[in-house]
Amino acid sequence: DNADWQVFAGSAAVALFVGDDDDVACIADSEVLAQRLPNVTLFEVVEFNGWTHWDFSTGIDADKLVYSKIIEMMQSNNQK
Repeated sequence: DNADWQVFAGSAAVALFVGDDDDVACIADSEVLAQRLPNVTLFEVVEFNGWTHWDFSTGIDADKLVYSKIIEMMQSNNQK
């Protein structure tokens, strides 16, 4: 039962990326999670038709489509 999860009490900034063809974490479920988590600073469907859950780790364009954005966000927050 996820009612016991303390994840919803967190205060860290959260960025959620999801693929349009993700068979592990679908867009609808990710949207529900984004609504429940505090401090979601970004919710983004990766701009690549057919992006799957596994493309986050093995996708040839993961560096351009996801990782570069994460690094940019981290650097931006580090300068504050």
